[in-house]
Amino acid sequence: MRRSTFRAPSLFAYRNRGPRMTTTLVPRRGILERLGLTAPIAIGLAAVTVFLIGDGIESVWLANYLHTAEGFTVAEASAVITAYGIVVAIASFFSGALPEALGVRRVMTIGLVVFLVFAALFILVALPSQNLGLVIGIYALRGIGYPFFAYGFLTWVLNSSAPEKQSSVAGWFWFAFSSGMQIIGPALASVLLPGTGAIATLWVGFALAALGGIAGIVFLGRTAEATAPTEHGGASAALARGLSILWRRPKVSLLLIVKVVNLAGPLAVAVFYVPYLVSEIHLPEYLAINVFTVYGISAVIGNVVWGNLGNRIGWHRATQWIATPLCALGIFAYYYIPQLVGPNFALIALASVIMGAGASAYVPMNPLAIAHGHGETGAIMSVLNLGAGLAAVVGPGLVAALVAVTGYQGIAWGLIALYGVAFIVTMFLKLPNEAELRSAQSAQIAVPVGH
Repeated sequence: MRRSTFRAPSLFAYRNRGPRMTTTLVPRRGILERLGLTAPIAIGLAAVTVFLIGDGIESVWLANYLHTAEGFTVAEASAVITAYGIVVAIASFFSGALPEALGVRRVMTIGLVVFLVFAALFILVALPSQNLGLVIGIYALRGIGYPFFAYGFLTWVLNSSAPEKQSSVAGWFWFAFSSGMQIIGPALASVLLPGTGAIATLWVGFALAALGGIAGIVFLGRTAEATAPTEHGGASAALARGLSILWRRPKVSLLLIVKVVNLAGPLAVAVFYVPYLVSEIHLPEYLAINVFTVYGISAVIGNVVWGNLGNRIGWHRATQWIATPLCALGIFAYYYIPQLVGPNFALIALASVIMGAGASAYVPMNPLAIAHGHGETGAIMSVLNLGAGLAAVVGPGLVAALVAVTGYQGIAWGLIALYGVAFIVTMFLKLPNEAELRSAQSAQIAVPVGH
């Protein structure tokens, strides 16, 4: 009997015995590659997430702390958050232009240093002084930090990724952003506050932001493209393009309005809802904070769901008929469910599920905006960043303006009215050729709203 000469193929290739016939087996892709990531980007995202946990650890309870522990009125506490939002808005817009002139790593370093300096001053100087002007000034300047650091990293991610990877990578950035600032940060605060108190919790946030920030800066120091300015013009030119598109293409101005309203609701709720639940509904503070953890989970899941469904439903249709009504319903539920059921966390959390689903349903607005930009994608993204920042002014500002006049019920109806305005404005943003554009830009829809 002839002895078999069969040999098992190697892992990657098998050469047939026939003449010049070679079959190559493609190696199995790794987990990160299947997720649309590379190892360097995954490491950077982890660092950004840790930074944002530290940055956002006080986001949903600070207004209540300023009111109950530091003696400020709800309107004064809201003014602190509003001033912070103004600086965030300006920094968000600049974060899209400065990397071109300074390099991404330098912009991120500025953001980290500014955050750490003013976070320390806020804890050591502003809060002990109980001086409203000092609290407003120092906390507001801290708002330069996260837009420069986080959005600066997003700039590097998009510039260093192949075009076909940019959508999925941007989606993972917003997943990390939401996870750090809206889920893990508030959840960690709800655990720390009862046992360690507010000041110790703020120091934990400071330490986490420093850890994530330093890790991110060190990591980016190994990438040449993150350290050098780009060749697309100076910061002033980029800023000019981002501003002038508002009057060169008037529908972009309408998109800015919708973007502001999109995030103004959740940001306003973050200011007034914990005081409302604690003082009027008598829900324990740690449970009131966890209401926002539920919102974050709902929004993160919604980013994925609406990112996939938006292209089928239609960008304009999803924005007008799903996102806006759901957000209005969520605000309605936020106020009236506690009025009906009292301090029942499970039922109150349903409002967060609705609100998270509605806020994330604005995902298709990104490709809708890009389509209205007619190729000026950079300017469009600057406008959307500006809208996200302005929302941090409008939301808390509405609370500050109404709380003493109308109470919490008036705030809720004021926000519902804003979503009504967004619904009307969106009517004028239809694209006659949207179906063709959706087919051509299908890879763009998975970029969650930039929170």
